Amino acid sequence: MPAFQLLLPREFSLLFLQFSFPALLDAGVPVTLASDDPPLFGTDLVTEYARCMDTFGWSEARVRRVVRTGIEHSFAP
Repeated sequence: MPAFQLLLPREFSLLFLQFSFPALLDAGVPVTLASDDPPLFGTDLVTEYARCMDTFGWSEARVRRVVRTGIEHSFAP
């Protein structure tokens, strides 16, 4: 289960899962994962991708697409 689900109120995290994240991805909206505060959430980016694979049933191809989206939409030169 992604870290946000473990730390946010249950009602919010369930709503987010059901109506936001999967729907945005399926609609082609650029969505990516981040681990902006690893000490607070006790996680890292690799763990978050693994959790999404387990929670949402992501394939390796979907993980690669989400990673690619993060690179393409970053401010990296």
